[in-house]
Amino acid sequence: MNEIDRAMKEGDAGMLVQYFGSSVDIMINNAQSTYSPAQAEMVLRKFFTKNSVRNFELENSGKVNSSNGVFWVGTLLTVKGSFKVFFYLKPKDNKLILQRISLSEAQKQ
Repeated sequence: MNEIDRAMKEGDAGMLVQYFGSSVDIMINNAQSTYSPAQAEMVLRKFFTKNSVRNFELENSGKVNSSNGVFWVGTLLTVKGSFKVFFYLKPKDNKLILQRISLSEAQKQ
């Protein structure tokens, strides 16, 4: 989690790629697609370019018993506002693979 946390704090899509499997689901504000690692990197790089990161705060994590996976939830603070971030990782070959990333604009208070 430390590397993923750092990648989010730095807005570094390239750092996240090492955790992708053969495909990754990315949802940004309800627009979802499945991408190859190279495509996913481009999508995230574009997102980070448009939404310059100020900070990332991990808020919650847990296990998904039905799949032996784990989830992490946090808030990404950008110059354009806040985004709720959801990560789902599943075990494969004795390591965790980032299967899904969801970024949703946080509701303004």
